Amino acid sequence: MYSGGAAVVTLPVGVLKAGDLIFEPSLPDKIEAAHGLEFGNVAKVIFHFRDTTWDDFGFIHVPNAPIPTWWSDSRGPIITGWAGGAYADSLLKFSTKQLCTTGLEILSRILFNGAAVPVLRRQLLAVHYHNWAEDPDILGAYSYIPVNGMDLPKLLAAPVAGTLFFAGEATVTDAQTGTVFGALETGQRAAREILAMD
Repeated sequence: MYSGGAAVVTLPVGVLKAGDLIFEPSLPDKIEAAHGLEFGNVAKVIFHFRDTTWDDFGFIHVPNAPIPTWWSDSRGPIITGWAGGAYADSLLKFSTKQLCTTGLEILSRILFNGAAVPVLRRQLLAVHYHNWAEDPDILGAYSYIPVNGMDLPKLLAAPVAGTLFFAGEATVTDAQTGTVFGALETGQRAAREILAMD
């Protein structure tokens, strides 16, 4: 049990929507704002290879591929695949093994014109994947604003009675919505709001 004069709430929208958390006294305006926001999925797969046999290519978009966005890492033989929205939803049922196979096929097209899946597989050290939609502490990846919902982040961000302050990417009120940078900014904003109460 903890006690204090103020608290910062940074729960993901997926957790607020799930209804398992209870505020006493209740906060119907906050819950309604959370339910009004959409919460999307992301599939992010990281491939760690034995060594680099390609140039650092930065970002590449592969239209119509199951995992359409890829980037290399200048620090080592690591390539990340990313899919959001409907692409991510279609990948949620994939096992890590299926994602690995799909990713290697796409990487083979990007790096070697489709002719080197066995070569890539032999060089592969590890594949890392996390399904945020099934993570009970998150239940999704990022929030986004639906049609006619521009006021929802501001409503969710508003302090309550000078004691509860809200931060997190769903409370971003500028162009940084749905980003880590935006989430960090809202934490600083919430800290300033608390300090202003003194």
